[in-house]
Amino acid sequence: MNTSNINRFRPVTFVLWGAAGLLLPSGCQSIETAEQDKTSRFFDLEGYFEQEKTRLRAMGPRGVKTVLLNDENETIELDSLPLENDLAIFLNSDINRRAWIDKYDGDTTYTTKGELQAIRYQSNDPKLKVQTIDIDFVEEEVSAIRIERNMESLIAQTKQALSYNPGKDYQVQSTQSSILGDSTLTKVQVSIQ
Repeated sequence: MNTSNINRFRPVTFVLWGAAGLLLPSGCQSIETAEQDKTSRFFDLEGYFEQEKTRLRAMGPRGVKTVLLNDENETIELDSLPLENDLAIFLNSDINRRAWIDKYDGDTTYTTKGELQAIRYQSNDPKLKVQTIDIDFVEEEVSAIRIERNMESLIAQTKQALSYNPGKDYQVQSTQSSILGDSTLTKVQVSIQ
């Protein structure tokens, strides 16, 4: 092996490693800062609903599920709640993504005593699925969550209104309009007992 070739590339290697060393700390800093902004900017909706599933499972509640499809409705008594399926849409409405930090405007209100009363997130990008999230608090505890979602494709537009009242009920209402002019209303409500 020719050592003169190795020595010839050594200065270039030091320059590249030195440049990487200069960029690396600042790159880590910006990721860390973005991560902090992400966690402090938005309510942790996914974490909240994971905790709710655990809490509800421990309680073992029963429920009454009412499904409305256009003009037909059906009510079913449930011995246990299908939490994985029912709460998935709430979990999938979490907006805590680094790419979305500047895509939502937040507004927080407090009571006259300085207690957290409500948080509202409003999308400033009409292409995002989650358009609004409203979270109400009573004595610093979540008392209600409402979410509005919009989805569009080439053939249909779907608007969804989700609501969750801890320990009481949850509801998902979807209105789908197709390019053919057909419209479908679906509403699923579960009362927790």
